[in-house]
Amino acid sequence: MTANDSDSEESTDSTPGEAEREPGVRLAPRGIRVYCLFVGIGSFISILLGISVVADSELPTSNGLLAIAQGIVNFVLIYGLLRLRKWGWLLALGWFGITWMRSVVSDEPFGMILGLVLLFYLLVVKDVYFDEEMTANA
Repeated sequence: MTANDSDSEESTDSTPGEAEREPGVRLAPRGIRVYCLFVGIGSFISILLGISVVADSELPTSNGLLAIAQGIVNFVLIYGLLRLRKWGWLLALGWFGITWMRSVVSDEPFGMILGLVLLFYLLVVKDVYFDEEMTANA
């Protein structure tokens, strides 16, 4: 066997990034991980802005408290989705549904389309969250 043969065997055995992973450890689908990254950044900013609004006023305003609450719910949602929890998937389904309905009421075309895409993607990856054999050890 030559050096080129061993290189080609290594490249077919695993996908990039799998070599570092422990056996039996499952990751959330890539689309969910990307979504969680962006939502995590947005939630962190939302909480900071909410805190600054609440701190600047004598009485806590509903906008500041709502921003803080939304950021906290998003972090709980991220945790559940990344840990492949059923409740995370259900929370995401409900949260995306509420967000989509808010976009419809507000007449926001981008929000409506994005909400439908997220809801559809959640339904596509549903089996990852409801596979009893794989999520029992998660």
